[in-house]
Amino acid sequence: MARKKGFDKLWRLQVEDKLTLPTGETVVLTARRLTKVPKADREDYANDKARALARALRDKESPEYEKYLAPMATLTKDELLAVLRRREELELAVRVQKDLPSRSPSDTEPPGTMLIDKLDEMERDEEEAADLEAERAEEVANQLRANMADLAKRDQEELLGMAERVVTDGLCQGEWWVAFNDATLRFGIFKANGKPFFEDWPTEADDDLKAALIDLYKEVDEASYNFPT
Repeated sequence: MARKKGFDKLWRLQVEDKLTLPTGETVVLTARRLTKVPKADREDYANDKARALARALRDKESPEYEKYLAPMATLTKDELLAVLRRREELELAVRVQKDLPSRSPSDTEPPGTMLIDKLDEMERDEEEAADLEAERAEEVANQLRANMADLAKRDQEELLGMAERVVTDGLCQGEWWVAFNDATLRFGIFKANGKPFFEDWPTEADDDLKAALIDLYKEVDEASYNFPT
């Protein structure tokens, strides 16, 4: 069946689709846009899960620390610098995007009414976009070399501490994201009888099913997944 989009009795945007479960059963499910309270509950759940992991990673006696951070003590200085390089490059790319923004449509003269004028404008836009990307890439490369040269002067113990923070942040972001999606599914996916499809947190649910359901939910609430960089 084609996805059926509309509103429920409370005027919440919803979309309906038929999906095949891992068991082979075919069911009709509805994704319903979360209102203010469940959205806040979703955010709280994701934050709580990420904070719990962060606390565990600070505890050197915890299984999480032993699994993820303790092995980093065996990394060489070059390996620690490689961990930090990836984070530096990502942060610089985000910063350069803000420092060198794309041209706003309001900054340009409107094209003429002739088709050839519009085609010329498209050519100029493509050239300017390519030049801007090249400028951004050069800026990132130059700043990255400078930053890595500075980091290379630090001692191994300091680099280890910095790398542990980078890895901890990545792990907590991953935990937050998984929890955010799980909460979306628990609060936003319903069976044909109107009852929640997941009665508890879907932490052990099939990954392909979860991905399909998140894709369905996004159709009614794409804005929740447009995170600022």
